Amino acid sequence: MKFYFLTILLNCIYLTISAQSWIPLNGPNGAEINKSIMTSEGRIYSITRSNEVYISKDKGINWEKIKIPLFNVSTCLSVLIAESPTKDIFININCTLYKVKHLDNSVESIKGNMELNKIYFTSSGVIFAVNFDKLFISNDGGQTFTQKLFSGNILSIKPIEKDLNLIQVNSNFLNKEIWTMKDDGSLISTKVSSISDFTIFHHRKSNKIFAFNTASFVSEDKVQSWIPFNPIVTGGRLYQAWELNDGSILAAGVDHYYRSIDNGLTWSIDSSYFSANVRPYNGEHFINNNNELYIDTYYDKILAERNGKTNLIKVNVNRPGIGQIYQKNQSEIFAITSRELQYSNDDGRSWRTIYDNLKLYGELLFFKDGSLLLSEDNQLLLSEDLGLNWNQVILPSIVKQIDPGHVLTNSKDEILIVDPRSDAVFFSSDKGRSWTSKPSSNIPYSPSGFQISENDIVKDRKSVV
Repeated sequence: MKFYFLTILLNCIYLTISAQSWIPLNGPNGAEINKSIMTSEGRIYSITRSNEVYISKDKGINWEKIKIPLFNVSTCLSVLIAESPTKDIFININCTLYKVKHLDNSVESIKGNMELNKIYFTSSGVIFAVNFDKLFISNDGGQTFTQKLFSGNILSIKPIEKDLNLIQVNSNFLNKEIWTMKDDGSLISTKVSSISDFTIFHHRKSNKIFAFNTASFVSEDKVQSWIPFNPIVTGGRLYQAWELNDGSILAAGVDHYYRSIDNGLTWSIDSSYFSANVRPYNGEHFINNNNELYIDTYYDKILAERNGKTNLIKVNVNRPGIGQIYQKNQSEIFAITSRELQYSNDDGRSWRTIYDNLKLYGELLFFKDGSLLLSEDNQLLLSEDLGLNWNQVILPSIVKQIDPGHVLTNSKDEILIVDPRSDAVFFSSDKGRSWTSKPSSNIPYSPSGFQISENDIVKDRKSVV
């Protein structure tokens, strides 16, 4: 008999009892990405949840691991990655600042005991590193830093030219102020303020500086003065912008990308990047020299090309972050990772993804006819063809939220939803097409969920429904 276990390395192995040996399985694949960027040349660098760093030079098809020497396992939670003007990559993990050299991907440890949440570079080589209200400044490529303390958290820095940097500070936790700052960190003057964050964009072709907000501004004289900027777009505002290689401006609105060919005077919808998977205002954007957009959201990493094609980027290495393993029979295995449901029918030798849009770790239930029921992200999904197609199950109208472990199947192939909010158990004998309910008083909320016995008794750790 074979038993499958999760190891602390987040890979999958099984133990053959008769042989008393461990055999690694060939998957499932896919690492959970914590932070990711695309460089100006189109390289993609990704940091996984386990702080491993990978690079792809072919739009996410193949990945190479970059060996980062982790000197200590710290409690630092910040993960940072950014491209410098020299095309070297700066990475801050485990409270250590590293530099990955562009030419050969060799790694140099720059500085230890440094936790950062932002880093910026000027064209003259100055590095601004930020840790909330602390600004670290380096003029020698990160070998040494001087520190400056601010009265509020530093929200962003936008280098414009030598001794002209726009720094946005949350000065009193109510107002966000944009100051001009020299390369040595000395402040010159405050220019504009707001109760919400600005996104600053410098259009090199026209030398205009835009400050996007619910009330936006533009400066045409290197921030000596600001004038109101009211773009005619849906919702009346833009969130962020990028300069394309022809000098035109691409900007993100509420529901569309917009483009201006007259230095921001007028805007028209640009549908080149739009798809159902891309929300312009969401996520951190990067643009390469081919005008391809890379969007890093909490859940998805998306490469959007100007022909309207979008690709979901995945790091296809054997570091999946497995949440649950289901052994259906002697050879069929289902694995739920942080983002996917994967399936193997040959004892783990090969795997294929049968659902690739998990928002949170899901739970899988089985019907006797082979159909699958996936509970994830407050919804139920049904597949009757082993993951080729998924259909959303319409929930009972009174059920507003599905908690983990509160969906079960019984010996009659019925779906059960245990809902402590309405003190009822809902039953479906036709795979969610219709529902009946049974009142059950004082259903406890079980953070770990419920279980069902062979006699169809629903239990949590302390009581019986």
